[in-house]
Amino acid sequence: LFLVTDSGVMHGVWDDNTATVLGLADPAIPAPWPVLARLPRGQELSRDTASVARDGIAPAP
Repeated sequence: LFLVTDSGVMHGVWDDNTATVLGLADPAIPAPWPVLARLPRGQELSRDTASVARDGIAPAP
């Protein structure tokens, strides 16, 4: 499952619980993989990644 933001960045959503906490629609709206594959990737969205303290912002890939 992926979340695509208004700016066109695709974030992986770790599990159904994370999707629920984020308020994502159920069921998810499907999108063609060839389109998703062209979008820039953002951070994975999960409880574990949200719990990591960061010292700064990572540079864009």
